[in-house]
Amino acid sequence: MNSTTKDWNCGGFGPSGDELTVRWALMYPDAYEVGVPNQGVMILYEVLNERPDALAERTYAVWPDLEALMRESGVPQFTVDSHRALGDFDVLGVSFSTELGYTNLLTALDLAGMPLHAADRSEDDPLVIAGGHAAFNPEPIADFIDAAVLGDGEQAVLEITEVLRQAKLDGASRTDTLHRLAKAGGVYVPAFYDVDYLPDGRIRRVAPNRPGIPWRVSKHTVSEKVVPLRQPNRQTTSAGAEGNVVICGSGRLSEQFAGAPCHAPGARHPAAARSPLRWRPTRATRRSSPAGPRCRKRCAM
Repeated sequence: MNSTTKDWNCGGFGPSGDELTVRWALMYPDAYEVGVPNQGVMILYEVLNERPDALAERTYAVWPDLEALMRESGVPQFTVDSHRALGDFDVLGVSFSTELGYTNLLTALDLAGMPLHAADRSEDDPLVIAGGHAAFNPEPIADFIDAAVLGDGEQAVLEITEVLRQAKLDGASRTDTLHRLAKAGGVYVPAFYDVDYLPDGRIRRVAPNRPGIPWRVSKHTVSEKVVPLRQPNRQTTSAGAEGNVVICGSGRLSEQFAGAPCHAPGARHPAAARSPLRWRPTRATRRSSPAGPRCRKRCAM
């Protein structure tokens, strides 16, 4: 569904003939029927394929009967877009929504012919990078992943792609590439940290074990544009429509394009005219603020 297949060498070649394309295999560690509707993976899939020097394909966990057939026939874990083996890619990016996907990752690694433990992987193996909700504490899978991204991945994958492309151009080793990812402070590389535990199993201390590695790994956050409540914000589009400031449920302001200024209390929200959803005024609509009428929209199917 919504498949994109790019030229395998879309990123071109360096002066010495080294290929510079950064190739991602994005995995949602569950069945295809469960993983395809996941919007997080599809967003990463789109933003990576928008880069001219990168490509992304998708792979999912397989059902036990297919797994048995693949093992019997010697077919490795592959992508659904071009049916390439995972071992051909530079990065295996895994999005964990729940901890139930941990063991599915191990099955996929085994099917791909890759060592389960990160310490056993060679220069030819893809980097295994974890992300998603269930990767906020990556320690349960620290032995099996090369790196983890905490928080939103939309910008993180682009930054990682840039680092990997430069590492390819420089001919950097696997360890040096991971060091480049870690030293910026936005990627957690378990091999570069020592973790001490309390007697009850809780983490006592996480400390870098080599120079140049930050003590704290930052969480990536992609937020919408926010404007101050008391500052009116209108802009004109190419068609001449004004941008109305609308207070959303979080209390922050977001811009909505409409052909009229903020409506009077109790009036129909202009955006509702362009939506198949029905809008119903609430008590919050009738409240006022120093910036003028507070415009809330509530949509109902």
